[in-house]
Amino acid sequence: MHIPAPLPHVPELHLIGVIEGGWTSVELYYRTTLPEEELGVLLMDAFTAQGWHDFERHFPTLNGFLAHDEWPEWDRRERTGLEMLGHPPTGYLLQCELMALEHETLVKMASPHQYGHGHDLWKPDPIKWAIPMPALKVWEDLHVEVLSRRQQVKRHDCWGHVSAHLTGPGETEALHEHFSQQLQVQGWTRHHAALAEPLSTSTWQRVDVISEVHGTLILRRLSDGHWLAQFEAVRQVETGSDGVFYSG
Repeated sequence: MHIPAPLPHVPELHLIGVIEGGWTSVELYYRTTLPEEELGVLLMDAFTAQGWHDFERHFPTLNGFLAHDEWPEWDRRERTGLEMLGHPPTGYLLQCELMALEHETLVKMASPHQYGHGHDLWKPDPIKWAIPMPALKVWEDLHVEVLSRRQQVKRHDCWGHVSAHLTGPGETEALHEHFSQQLQVQGWTRHHAALAEPLSTSTWQRVDVISEVHGTLILRRLSDGHWLAQFEAVRQVETGSDGVFYSG
């Protein structure tokens, strides 16, 4: 068994098995009488002392068109903790899984093949270039059926799209202006607008810490009391990323 990174010595852990090959390069199995919560803290401290660290994962919001009483989402960040640890000097990665049983706790440590040197966890998170998509609430009498919420980060640009089917009373121009006011509050500046029935459109710009973001708001009346609402945004930036796509 060869692990190029130093593993901490934890006296409370007793090795009960080793598996090499297959989906992982190595799997180590331990048992202990320590409870799961106490063991998790102990292991994290022990790995940190040996130069290991966990990673931060970024979960950006997609937002888009919301009901009048629906709260916008906020970006969140989570640490991987023992779920994924990395050893910077060697580039080695290790997953730790704790399994609480009735009278003991089992520990599995595994190093998957695809998490080797140069894995994306060691690179800048491509999500950092994600577009801050707006949260656009309809007025009280409108119903929202979300059609799509997606975003893509590519090597040379980033793109976001949200759309919804809106039903209820109202006029296209008035509804477009209702969304426009919310865009302005959220830091977008309008450059051009063409307001009419059955189609109202406008172009927008927002500047964040990364670059300019250009957006387009489109509101199309399909029939009386029915609209297709869309907001698309793009940023031109060299990400150096292999790309990531996410939707919700």
